[in-house]
Amino acid sequence: MKSNIKKTLALVFTLIILCLTLLSACSESKESNVLGDAGKSAKEVAGSGQVNVRLYKYEVGVTDKPAQTELFVFGKDKLESDTLNVLNEVFSSDELSLLNATIDWDNKCITADLPPKVATLLETNKRLADTLTHEFVVTLQNIPGIEKVVLTVQGKKDSVGKYHDFKGTFVKTGEITFKKDIEK
Repeated sequence: MKSNIKKTLALVFTLIILCLTLLSACSESKESNVLGDAGKSAKEVAGSGQVNVRLYKYEVGVTDKPAQTELFVFGKDKLESDTLNVLNEVFSSDELSLLNATIDWDNKCITADLPPKVATLLETNKRLADTLTHEFVVTLQNIPGIEKVVLTVQGKKDSVGKYHDFKGTFVKTGEITFKKDIEK
């Protein structure tokens, strides 16, 4: 009787190992497919009729590099005709949203209007305000064709609060870096 139990346990253990191996292989294959477009240039993606929009998520207080990124793929036409809903789909993954978003393709600039919920979060503390600013700016500046980001709060341009300062334009200097350009 004991040998039957040992054989059964060995068989169950072998099946579990086999299942985990198969799941791991499928997961790696899926990640390769999702990230396969990430290496494409903006021109390659734009030429295919699809646009990659990557959400950059940061840990509170750590803005030198994102803790995680999440890739979304949309039709280029949808991004151009339904910008707000596309971006809200991206930001909803992190329970954030925008009130409005408009893209000026000629100037390579996007203006994004932040809602009251985000305005309240920006006034919570400096570390959270910096984290949210990075999440919005870096995500928006990495939409193919965008190099500048203007953030407004409830329709107010050049918003300044206790812990945030959105005067001017955020200008892309690298994939996850930017500078502020304040027009005088």
